[in-house]
Amino acid sequence: MAHLTQSGGTGRGQLGVLGEVGWLSQQPPDFQAVVARLGRWREFRPKEIIYLAGSAPDGLYGLAAGTLEISFPLVGEEQVTVHRAEPGFWIGEAAILASQDRFITLTAATPVKVLFVSRIELRRLIEADPRHWGAFYEQSVGNQIITLTLLAEVLSLTPRARVARLLLRLADAEGVVTGNQEDLARLLGMTRSSIRRVITNLAESKLIATGYSSLRILDHGGLEGLVREA
Repeated sequence: MAHLTQSGGTGRGQLGVLGEVGWLSQQPPDFQAVVARLGRWREFRPKEIIYLAGSAPDGLYGLAAGTLEISFPLVGEEQVTVHRAEPGFWIGEAAILASQDRFITLTAATPVKVLFVSRIELRRLIEADPRHWGAFYEQSVGNQIITLTLLAEVLSLTPRARVARLLLRLADAEGVVTGNQEDLARLLGMTRSSIRRVITNLAESKLIATGYSSLRILDHGGLEGLVREA
């Protein structure tokens, strides 16, 4: 696993987006300061594997910039993408706390910057003050909620509702979703023909505009009106 850069620990004031959104931002200032002190910045190239399912856990990762792709080896070595994570997302604690090998693969979907806290440092932190278990349990439960939400969407929502939710989740501040229809189909577990029909329908309804390897949301309200379509 290659890293573009790796710097020393950072102060709480240098946490950037991790101090503003997501799990760590909701923790007490003294806890944030400890995590910041123990963390090391790492950067990854697009499509670079951060860790593989079946590998020993090395640490906790907090996403400060870019997009992470989470996949699961459903059949043999075939990886099925289950989620794309945005800044503020943390992952890696479950295997450490359970003393088990990784059960998912984590890949950089875009250029990525993460704050990495090693397994050894995390264990030392909890052993020094067992009260910190609660914070990491809270973070783990947050990821479980994401997993259950994704499962509920698959089981109960129409294809249009699932696509609308994904586009709203992935869109940047200007409403642009980067990626082609094959990428979206993989994230939703849909066939390319199915997602093509939905994208065509949304475009004809003037809710989105299609482009080369990207989509732009034209009507946020219209998409939001579809997200509960069952």
